[in-house]
Amino acid sequence: MAAIGVTHAACAPTPRVGRKSFHTQGMSWFARWSCITTFLLLMPLPASAGFPVMETQGFDLDGVQRDYLVYTPGNAASFSGKRPLVLVIHGGGGTHRGTLRLTKRRFNRLADAHGFYVVYPNAIDRMWDFGEGKVSSEFSMRRDDLNYFRQLIAQVQERYPIDPDRVFASGMSRGGQASWFLACRLPGTIRAIAPFTMPLPAFLEDDCRDGPPVPVALFNGTADPIVPYDGGEVRIRGRDRGRVLSTDETLALWRKRNGCPQGEPHSVQIDKTDDGTAVERLEWPGCRGAPVVLYRIIDAGHTWPSGRQYLPERLVGAEPTRATRSGTLHRDTSLDSLRFKSTASSDRKSLTRKHLR
Repeated sequence: MAAIGVTHAACAPTPRVGRKSFHTQGMSWFARWSCITTFLLLMPLPASAGFPVMETQGFDLDGVQRDYLVYTPGNAASFSGKRPLVLVIHGGGGTHRGTLRLTKRRFNRLADAHGFYVVYPNAIDRMWDFGEGKVSSEFSMRRDDLNYFRQLIAQVQERYPIDPDRVFASGMSRGGQASWFLACRLPGTIRAIAPFTMPLPAFLEDDCRDGPPVPVALFNGTADPIVPYDGGEVRIRGRDRGRVLSTDETLALWRKRNGCPQGEPHSVQIDKTDDGTAVERLEWPGCRGAPVVLYRIIDAGHTWPSGRQYLPERLVGAEPTRATRSGTLHRDTSLDSLRFKSTASSDRKSLTRKHLR
């Protein structure tokens, strides 16, 4: 209030100084505009007013300062109770801020619509260390990224109203690997995952085979030139970067883990347009623990659906822009439609749209 009083005094009118002066009541238009702007900035807002906020948070881990971004939707105050948290994890060579550009901030828009928090983690030197696998074995200096995610989640839950039973992970490429990694190493913390362009890495196969059910929605392009849809070596610029299971092998392993019966999946074609791609959604019915869903993007490459074509198509394959421009795929891939179930409580909260509110 004192600041407002000072501003009011500074903006008080003074006598005119002449007919041809650029002053109005002793003040230029610029000065008057500046005073009004300053007053509006200093004026306290009502408690109900809300604006989306992007903050950088961090902590010290093993003598290294680690950071991440947190997005708070502008309408967070209008939702009651604790809210879900979605980790959106960048791929190899990426950053937390790069993921915002790559996804065109679409996760933030979903957060605005459904009232959840989004966290964008950030790796050291643009690469996650999972402690094993071909990429991790080549690091000259190792880093404990499992502990990084543990501390990140704990800190976010301490500083924001987060529901610990609704913490989810998603990411593309090595960010998809991170999603599998967290589901298998932190199954009591991560309640559901949605990996993009990444079947299960072979080095995680034994760790992931057994454990509590974790809902999975896998998004894979059938023409991915980097991470093969049918499994095999991941190749980047001619270098082998480790092996992945095929998409079918990945889903078979996870269906067994989640208690899904044998049988054919329910298949629905979501979208087919003139850009050369089509989207098919497959879900296996009757899973006792948690659902397993595949979004098979026919002829799509190593890209985020509806995201940016970040490298030429000859290197990473096609980005299905027109197939998703209407929002059909994006709406259907949001957490409100995956119908995940949280196994954290006895009543198994269904992650339908109402649980994002």
